[in-house]
Amino acid sequence: MIINIKNSQYGLVWDGTDIDIEKDTSGLGIYLQYNTSSKFCLYLSIGLPVIVWEKAATAEYVKENKCGIIVKSLENLERELDSVSESEYKEIRCNAARVAIRIRQGYDFIDSVEEIIGTEVKA
Repeated sequence: MIINIKNSQYGLVWDGTDIDIEKDTSGLGIYLQYNTSSKFCLYLSIGLPVIVWEKAATAEYVKENKCGIIVKSLENLERELDSVSESEYKEIRCNAARVAIRIRQGYDFIDSVEEIIGTEVKA
């Protein structure tokens, strides 16, 4: 789902049946702790900042790359998005565009493989 608010767009990476994943009874939301959703990669590959759950496996990546917003639940999402200034959004959007290039060119994948095998991979 793409969220439009205050001339800003975000890709929502959220699963489950509740606005608070920890209250989700389907078990789908909790899976985000262990899984990188295809939605996450899709949104970022087109340079769209993401909204992720604070306990999602992808939250650390979002924090490190400053390419989205990390939230506890969707209950106060509108207020949280309203608190993002125009200049902060521009920075987040710019960072998401930088990440998009890395994703589309496979750099993050190559980095992961190199980390696993302990040697440089020639692309």
